[in-house]
Amino acid sequence: MSPWRRCGMAVILLVMGVGLLFYAHGSRKVSQRDLSFARHGPGAGIFAESWLLKGNYSNWVNLDGEKALQQFRKAVALQPLYMDAWLALARGQAAMGLREEARETYGKVSGALEKVSTWKWQELLLAYETRDRDRFAASFNFILARLPQRVREASFLAVQYWGDWGSVIPHVQPEGRTAFLTQLMRLREGDAVLDLWETMESSPDAVNDDLRLRVSHFLLHNGRPRHAEKVWKTWGGYGGTPVHDGLFEEDFLNRAFGWRVRRQPSGAVAGRSSEMPHKGTHCLHVHSRGSDNVNFHHVFQIVPVEPGASYKVEYAQKSRGITTDQGVFLEAYGHQCRGLRKRGTALLGTSPWSREQFQMQVPPECEAVVLRVRRRESLRFDNKIAGDYWLDDVRMVKVSRDPDA
Repeated sequence: MSPWRRCGMAVILLVMGVGLLFYAHGSRKVSQRDLSFARHGPGAGIFAESWLLKGNYSNWVNLDGEKALQQFRKAVALQPLYMDAWLALARGQAAMGLREEARETYGKVSGALEKVSTWKWQELLLAYETRDRDRFAASFNFILARLPQRVREASFLAVQYWGDWGSVIPHVQPEGRTAFLTQLMRLREGDAVLDLWETMESSPDAVNDDLRLRVSHFLLHNGRPRHAEKVWKTWGGYGGTPVHDGLFEEDFLNRAFGWRVRRQPSGAVAGRSSEMPHKGTHCLHVHSRGSDNVNFHHVFQIVPVEPGASYKVEYAQKSRGITTDQGVFLEAYGHQCRGLRKRGTALLGTSPWSREQFQMQVPPECEAVVLRVRRRESLRFDNKIAGDYWLDDVRMVKVSRDPDA
């Protein structure tokens, strides 16, 4: 190769190197969203990102919508696959009242983004601004099914779009119903939860046992025990007696109408035990360490009942070495209602297994009662309780009216 050719090649490579260096510098600036470079930097106009930054500046700082649209169009022209520029152009058109133009703009790229989650939130916002019903519903359902971090915001936007929570439900597709139901329960929208649940029950494949339990628990603690009982029965929580798992054969559910154990108190511990149950393989065991004057109320079950009816509570209990003047007993009282409080025999010292019972009259306004293991605080100087208490075979049966209730 002649010297002149080598010299020419060197000059060409040098120019290319300088150009690449210049381009790398510009790329770094625009990737950092350097507005000063975008507006005044040499060669910034070759980058679509610069035109997007300048368009946002014109739109939000100078409040010049027309100029912003021109700059967004330049960004799109430079890089036709730059989705942020397409969205900015459509949003700018919508902000200026050009809804049809905004829909047409986004329609040019929406097909390519149908299954892409990156811009789905922006698509939902754009559909909201342009009042594009079909696109809003499609984006909303996509978010419910695939973007859990956006479900809360999307749900609030949906209720603004359709008017109220009940009006949103018909637009929720099956794959997004569980996520939307969870959001409604977080917001304690009881009526909407019931409406959506009725829709979901018509598609059994979409409802699992855990969801049934969650819904039953929600309804129970939001003033709808009768509806909660109905869902509870579909879960399989009714075995011929209102009391669930009276033999303590299963782990504590800690939800709905199952046995629950609150945070254990200092000085006592409660749990299932296989140590000589009265019936079956397990029973409830409460052990008191003798270190505290325990006010025990930490094991209980909410039981659905018929308002105004009479029930007999039957159970087996035993004790070993229970100290102080305050024993351990089983009691019943109204759940979210007044006028009912009954208790069984309190055990002290050591007692073998024995069958106990008490009868109660449910007030007319009461739809559920609470069965609870209880020990009251002692007022004596020697008040720190020690010993063990066992409970097993708890039943509750409906009987004729108790004349002494």
